[in-house]
Order: sequence, then structure tokens, then C-alpha cells
Amino acid sequence: MIPVSPLVGVALGAAAGLATWRLRLLSIVGSCIAAALGAVAMMAGIPWAMLLLAFFIPATALSRWRRRIKVQRTAGVLAEEPMRRASQVVANGGLFGAAAIAALGGVAEWPVVVAIGALAAAAADTWATEIGMGMGGAPWSLRSRTRVAPGTSGAVTLPGTVAMCLGAAWMGTSAALAGFDPAAAMAGAVGGVGGALGDTLLGATVQYRRWCPACERGTEREVHDCGTPTRGDGGWRFMSNDVVNVLSTLIGAAVAVGWHRAFA
Repeated sequence: MIPVSPLVGVALGAAAGLATWRLRLLSIVGSCIAAALGAVAMMAGIPWAMLLLAFFIPATALSRWRRRIKVQRTAGVLAEEPMRRASQVVANGGLFGAAAIAALGGVAEWPVVVAIGALAAAAADTWATEIGMGMGGAPWSLRSRTRVAPGTSGAVTLPGTVAMCLGAAWMGTSAALAGFDPAAAMAGAVGGVGGALGDTLLGATVQYRRWCPACERGTEREVHDCGTPTRGDGGWRFMSNDVVNVLSTLIGAAVAVGWHRAFA
């Protein structure tokens, strides 16, 4: 690994965080957290920073790809958010940051596999969501086994499923190209698929769901487009989308570690 001094790491992380805020990609608090993640990654080594960029750049591009169409297709289901919140940054990158800190502390074995698996899971889920919604078509719900509105949690499409695998493979390939051990990169890619599948299953079963009684539609909004307050319609109240994303990265990391121990 190529080390970077703490001062340089903080400076570069701050510059990256400022850029995300100026480009209106993240909220101001989200940008500060992203800056901290970038600084920790830089101090852990250039390959760690490259891995973080390999996640962030495609995820940002995909979130902007066909954005107007995706907003129209998910209207009434998802809340329109022009910038990602701090909780979303933590949900997707928190475990990666913890692994980078562990690597800084001298732990040599598991942090790399955990980091790749966690980011690969976040990437696979992001690619599946953005490409699935952007390509169109009514997704199929794993819970109801019926076609549902685009943006519904726990539902899948064929383009989204292919994109999920591609997102995990991208992170594994990026890790290998950045200089990480190929066995760890492979384990991380497998973990990415496992984490994204876990995200879908959690979204279909225990993620908290809401219902608009006026429109008779499922939604994630507390107040629907029609102005009607929504009510709970299943799942666990604390199981928000952010909590599901955290669990997805944990599953991705766990699957990656298990694969690495079994086959590396």
C-alpha cells in the first residue's frame, strides 16, 4: 500500500467533500461525512482511495442518468431527493470507513475483504436500483409475487438483476486493478451479490411499508402526493431504507469474509 500523510489525506478528503456539496450531490452534512471517508481512505493507502472512487463515480453517474424519467416513474412511491442525505452516506460507506480505520490501526487480514464486500454490496444495490428504474418495466415483488410500481422495495426486474451482478463485478475488478489481492477482490465481488440479494429480501419482508388510503397505493412517504397522511402497512417500524442498506453492507462483508476463508 502507498501511505499518505494525515495532513494530505485530510486536505484531499476536504476537497472531495467540498466538490460533492458544490455539485449538489450530497447535503452539507453528507459532504462532511464523505470528506471524512475520503480522508481515512487516503491515509489507509492510495488503493483504498481508488476503491472508494470506483464506487462513488459510477454511482453518481447512474443516479443522474435518465433522472427525470426515473422521478416520473417513481412518483408517489419514493420521495424526490435532489441531494443524498448524510444517513445514506453512512449507510453505504460506514462499514468501509470502519475497515479503513482498522487497516490504519495495523489489522492486516480482514479489513480489505470487509471493505470490498461492503462497497460491492452498496454498488450492486445502487446499480440495480438506478438501471432497473431507468430501463423501465414493472418490477416483480418477491413479497406479493405480483407486478408493482417502480421504486417499490423488495421488487426486481431483469435489467436490474443484471446490473446488480455487473456492479458487484465492477467493484471486484476495480479492487484487483487498484492493487488488492485478487482473491480478496473475488471474495468482495461475491459478497456484493450476496449483500444486494439480502437487501432485496429485507426490502420485501421486514422493511417498513406505508399505504395511502385515498389513492390505495403503497409508498415510502409519510404524506402522499395527494396530501393524504399515509399509514403503516407492514414491516418493522425501525427498518427504514437506510437500516436495510446498512444490513446489506454487513451481509456483503460477511459473505466476502466467508468466501475468502473457504476458497482463498
